[in-house]
Amino acid sequence: MRIRKYNFFIFLVLSVSIFIVSCAVNPVTGKKELMLIPESQEIEIGKSVDKSVRSEYGIYKSSKLNNYVTRVGQKLVQHVHRKNIKYYFSVLDSDVVNAFAAPGGYIYITRGLLAMLNSECELATVLGHELGHVNARHSAKAMSKAILFNAGLIVAAGLSKKVRDIAPLISIGTQLLFLKYSRDNEYQADSLGILYARRAGYNPEGIVKFFYSLENLTKEAGGPHLPNFLSTHPLTKKRIEKAISYIKPQDSNLVVKRVYYLKNINGLVYGKDPRQGYVENGYFYHPEMRFYFKIPPGWKVYNTPKQVKIVSKDKNSVILLMAEKNQNTPSTYAESLYKKFKNTDLVSYGNFRVNGFPAYYIDFLIYNTQNDGTTSKVRALIDTIKKGSYLFTFLAVSTPNKYRIRKRAIISTMNSFSKLTNSYYLNRTPHRVYIKRVRKSQTLQNFLRKNFVSKKFWKKVSIINNIALSKSLKAGDYIKIIK
Repeated sequence: MRIRKYNFFIFLVLSVSIFIVSCAVNPVTGKKELMLIPESQEIEIGKSVDKSVRSEYGIYKSSKLNNYVTRVGQKLVQHVHRKNIKYYFSVLDSDVVNAFAAPGGYIYITRGLLAMLNSECELATVLGHELGHVNARHSAKAMSKAILFNAGLIVAAGLSKKVRDIAPLISIGTQLLFLKYSRDNEYQADSLGILYARRAGYNPEGIVKFFYSLENLTKEAGGPHLPNFLSTHPLTKKRIEKAISYIKPQDSNLVVKRVYYLKNINGLVYGKDPRQGYVENGYFYHPEMRFYFKIPPGWKVYNTPKQVKIVSKDKNSVILLMAEKNQNTPSTYAESLYKKFKNTDLVSYGNFRVNGFPAYYIDFLIYNTQNDGTTSKVRALIDTIKKGSYLFTFLAVSTPNKYRIRKRAIISTMNSFSKLTNSYYLNRTPHRVYIKRVRKSQTLQNFLRKNFVSKKFWKKVSIINNIALSKSLKAGDYIKIIK
């Protein structure tokens, strides 16, 4: 979680009635197809998705790298089918290996995926693939299908049914982005990515090399634990074969730009960034915002720029921590948050202090009316703490029976919120990708040893370079290392 103002809103209002069923001509195929979302609405949805994505993941704090990715993307845009819409490219501050497109021309790539790429032509084909989804309107069709038939995604997936009343406060809006495309959609996006890259002057064989890197990453992860990119863009033998079939002999004469790409990602943060929060020995530490708190034993922590979510093993209880720069008092802010809930029954409230910080709590019940007409209850606790110019708000929600059992642990977590002053926890820095030139022929393993790269990173370095540890490097080669 980072310092970021957050808005409480339900991601994508389910106003299906505004969508008029009509036939539209697909910009790529030229054929008529059923489309529930007109282009104007697609663009508006894209704007909403973009806000959610930026809040959920955060944009990588390097204008140089973002500008570089945008420049490559805009070269491709000159050759797409839908030139009447604007395209936006962003690098997300996430270590997951992923790239995706939102309706209306928003393209995202994570720093985790950038670390996997080895040339500008690979980057071009990945961005081109996502542009392909937008131009063939795959994203719009998948999104409209989700809105019409899978509205359940908008409630808090991953939690028990009774706890879903806090859906507007949980960062799950971007789950709508990660919908699986059909195989035909993937084949078409691959072919379009290759087409756009080729038209922009890039060697489209980069997409095949990227696929091989993903295969190696999957094997290292143990098979079923797929990179996020593959969970929504399944990689099959046939898909690789098809991609290879799209390549033309003359493509080898086009631009690759390996060294130039590597120099642009030099210093890229690799893996989790501890400055944005990390868990150690049962505590959550946030060096950037200088606080820490205790985690209930056995609970799982999900940290995003928007919030920290702590979920019990049985998923019947959840604690959220959100931060906002706000000059209001804890009581004013907590009460405004409480009013966002419907069908509530106040249990108790009051001022108190948490480790020297002024705070205010509200204990209440939420009543849920089920489809069968029956009513169930959810227990909730708001705890807003004032630290400097920021308000930190814990929101705990649980089924009543579990709340009775876990009340002490929940309150203990909230009351453990403290100022972080210990330099041991404050001075954590992330690992980074650095580019090194090979001075003389040697194996990758020997090169890493001589450059004092920790052995725990050797396999990862092999994967991100798509080079075996035993392979001999030539003098003048450039290699990515992790330190």
